[in-house]
Amino acid sequence: MLYSFGSSSTDGTGPAAGLVQGSDGYFYGTTESGGQNNYGTVYRISSTGLEEILHSFATSGDGADPQAALIQGANGDLYGTTVSGGSQSDENGCGTVFQITTSGVETELAVFNYANGCNALGPVTLDKASNLYGTTANGGSGTSPDGTLYEVAANGTVTDIYNFPQGTNDGLVPIGHLVLTSDGSIYGTTHSGGQFGVDSAKGLAGYGTIFKVAPDGTETILHSFSGGSDSAYPNTGLVLGQDSRLYGTTSGAQGTDVQSGGTIFSISTTGAYSIVYTFGAIPSVGNQASGLVQDSSGNSYGTEGGLVYQITPTGTFTVLHTFAGGTDGQYPNGPLIIAADGNLYGTTGSGGQNNRGTVFRIAIGN
Repeated sequence: MLYSFGSSSTDGTGPAAGLVQGSDGYFYGTTESGGQNNYGTVYRISSTGLEEILHSFATSGDGADPQAALIQGANGDLYGTTVSGGSQSDENGCGTVFQITTSGVETELAVFNYANGCNALGPVTLDKASNLYGTTANGGSGTSPDGTLYEVAANGTVTDIYNFPQGTNDGLVPIGHLVLTSDGSIYGTTHSGGQFGVDSAKGLAGYGTIFKVAPDGTETILHSFSGGSDSAYPNTGLVLGQDSRLYGTTSGAQGTDVQSGGTIFSISTTGAYSIVYTFGAIPSVGNQASGLVQDSSGNSYGTEGGLVYQITPTGTFTVLHTFAGGTDGQYPNGPLIIAADGNLYGTTGSGGQNNRGTVFRIAIGN
């Protein structure tokens, strides 16, 4: 356990996302709440557990409630999103995309206004030209907007590449990490929508999708989750594996007709879908499966419930740590990262000495 949040009245609390290791060796992340205004923070922490708050959100016109991991650009700056704030300095705004230096100078790059998207729950991804791509869970243009896939240019201009939904059986509520491939295509997931499970009487809007958006903005649904053997409700986006397939997780666990524990899945860029591993019932104290990270050997690491696990390319599943709550962390949030020292680093949303979340390391490397 490297750090327990809530050590002071202005410390961050409740980290809702994982970490990124900067080129300077520090680990950078966000907390959903806490800070000087209780609207969240950007922090950094050393490998020995020394933490520093770089920015407290919700000063005048600032974003609020960051819930996604940061990324680092080639210029050394960090980029992230907030779920709310922006045009209003409170939780009534639609959120922002921001840039922050490693010394804590923060700049709003883009402000969402519902017409161009609202509630950026997922992280951003950079292309080689330093354009940022991400999704908003709500908002957008059209008669019934249910989220966007957006681009933010270096000058801060927001362009909606795709608005959900645009057609029958389209996905709804895109969240999670995007994958950009060398041909300019973008791959991601939506939490709901799709071909199956649409039942307005039960309040069901479909079990989710995996989508591809081509460089010209054309969208293709690669897979619609059925709520059956392929599970349902992907929440965390995708990662590109060593074998050039896309990997992700589903949460399941919503409705008696949905596989209860979720899955780890893989899918080719042409839509060939397969189950890598099926979780059992979600533990009584735990949360849903996180996104994944892969090492150079193709082993995947993630969290599910109160567990941190490894799964090999052949499907062998190993529990690396079970969180005990209390002074140990509780409710790990992912995805994990594999740091330069070869070990896993991540966060928990609660637990620790102050029950306000932790940063942890699991030794798997040198």
